[in-house]
Amino acid sequence: MRRSFITSTFFVLLALASPAWAGDGTAEDPGYGGAGYGELTQPEQAVDGDPATDTKKPKPKAGGSGGRPVLVSFAVSSSRLFIYGRSTRVTYRIDDNAPTVDVSLQLVNATSGEVAKTVALGSQSTGADHVYRLKARGVPGARYRLQMQASDPGDHRLARRAGVSASDEIAVYGHRFPLKGNFPFGDPGSRFGAPRSGHSHQGQDISAPEGTKVVAPRGGRVKTVAYQAEGAGHYVVIDGAGEGRDYAFMHLQEGSIRVRQGKWVRTGKWIGNVGNTGRSFGAHLHFEIWAGPWYGGGEPIDPFRLLRAWDRWS
Repeated sequence: MRRSFITSTFFVLLALASPAWAGDGTAEDPGYGGAGYGELTQPEQAVDGDPATDTKKPKPKAGGSGGRPVLVSFAVSSSRLFIYGRSTRVTYRIDDNAPTVDVSLQLVNATSGEVAKTVALGSQSTGADHVYRLKARGVPGARYRLQMQASDPGDHRLARRAGVSASDEIAVYGHRFPLKGNFPFGDPGSRFGAPRSGHSHQGQDISAPEGTKVVAPRGGRVKTVAYQAEGAGHYVVIDGAGEGRDYAFMHLQEGSIRVRQGKWVRTGKWIGNVGNTGRSFGAHLHFEIWAGPWYGGGEPIDPFRLLRAWDRWS
């Protein structure tokens, strides 16, 4: 009787410690989280020449889900672009099973949703970092979404790695403020139209420490680099690109002018420094905007409202 009790107890404990087995000889799911017993199968034996069971076949290349190209990284170096100004660096990497993918960038107006510019980058290698310098030439000033698109030879469209965006916000501006540094606009006597001896003031005086950098508010061609002892002192005139306006910068510091007549300059180009040359009483920039050619049939316009707008985003 004692032996039968011990034997029965042994088999009960064995049954509790072992998995429940189905009639086909495989372990049933125990009914709790994690991998069930049914997932722990023995590896198949490789059979020579059978790709379905050959454990030595090469690993697939990095690529997207379902064979789609995948955007691994995407970044823009600056969220501001000036028309006719410096470019911004767009860096990206796309992984795919294919060695190359066809890539393009689109600037989409953030308000209207219209595509303002498409840049076809063509066939680009996968699995490598790429850099493209985007310029805003030919694009109206506005806020945009810069979007990346790509497709592989099988016309599979671009997917994104988790946490990676395929677009970025960019603001495009037509002009920038002509000084780099602190300044006041001055009193009413500094304004356009203020009385002068025998004439009225044709620009806006902007006070600033001597040596403050003066930059081009709009890219264009340098029309004039000259000196006028009894007036403008050292001065520069630039023909703004694509808009029919001339910009004049007067009383520049002697020896500071960094541009040459006839040469093209970009928006934001360092022209020279604030000075006190010519008929000037204290260091300042005398700045003029002309609708049409400067002293060649054009008319000066009040730059104050434009300067205040440019200052807000520069």
